[in-house]
Amino acid sequence: SNRYTFFPVETFDSVTVWEVVQKHVYLSTLQLTRKTPSGDLFETEKSLFQSVSSDYSKSLQLHGSIEIPGRDKISIRNIEKKFFPPGRPVLLSVWVFSNNYPLKLKAILSQRNTKDLLIDLGELNFQGWKRIEAKVSLVKKPDRLNFSKLEEFSFSGLVFESLLRMPKDFVVHIDQISMVIEKYPEYPGSEIPDEWYIE
Repeated sequence: SNRYTFFPVETFDSVTVWEVVQKHVYLSTLQLTRKTPSGDLFETEKSLFQSVSSDYSKSLQLHGSIEIPGRDKISIRNIEKKFFPPGRPVLLSVWVFSNNYPLKLKAILSQRNTKDLLIDLGELNFQGWKRIEAKVSLVKKPDRLNFSKLEEFSFSGLVFESLLRMPKDFVVHIDQISMVIEKYPEYPGSEIPDEWYIE
């Protein structure tokens, strides 16, 4: 549809560098591996990444260490923010390999002059590869992040939040982060009404 743009945020096959943000979780490490998803759904999504120069042969492995389950969280980020094309982000998706971990995964979106927006992608209580997604929607609530058509959105990173039954060590893989963006009817254009906020 001409109304939406599919934006490949990260394939992990390029030279971009990811890092663990919290330095106190010194046992947590990141590395690129050859473990990638398979199946018809993954192949279909790969076709949408055609503009990206990639062989889709790598994913990002996080080997995390949790000291206090239910309290500790691990954040990872790309040291270079990925800015989105003009438009409103409406749907975020990411491929994750888990081993039924009681971990919550959240993504961080940023927009200049506002606080970061956390998008809840749910709990990683499944076995193997799974494509998970979350909607980004506008709501009329004064406690939400202000949304400006004049400012670019960027993808800032991922947060893994441990739950009480979380084992102290875990390994997950991340692949193909993408965003569906709704194009503005006209760009550049006027601001959306002041009472609108983003959730």
